[in-house]
Amino acid sequence: MNRSDNTVAAKGIAPWKKYICIACGLIYDEQDGDPDSGLAPGTRFEDIPDDWECPVCGVTKKDFKPFVRKEHSTLSIAAGPARETGLIIVGAGMAGWAMAEAIRKRDERVPITLISACSGDRYNKPELSVSFSRVSNRDALV
Repeated sequence: MNRSDNTVAAKGIAPWKKYICIACGLIYDEQDGDPDSGLAPGTRFEDIPDDWECPVCGVTKKDFKPFVRKEHSTLSIAAGPARETGLIIVGAGMAGWAMAEAIRKRDERVPITLISACSGDRYNKPELSVSFSRVSNRDALV
């Protein structure tokens, strides 16, 4: 819970919630609203009209579900090639991370090497255009 959530809770108001578009991964934050679509900051999800559309992919409110942030482990960089046979995942986008998580659930010990041309931060790429239009910083997106 961040500082503004504590302030809201102290006033007897429910904490702000976030909802994720199951089609493109956009996250609707009640605290921020969606001013570009006419939803003022502080607009609760249940108060959004049913015909409101995702600003990225165009689906409606029914295609959003509550967003729960997962804690992710950080990448460790190997000093040299792995000595054991393992799996290699090329690309650290959401699909690469999802694959690593699925493999890890099945086998906690198999070596996994995730190869990426970027830093490997987890973020939903469709949110980039929204982030740029709102002049968000890198940390807010990740």
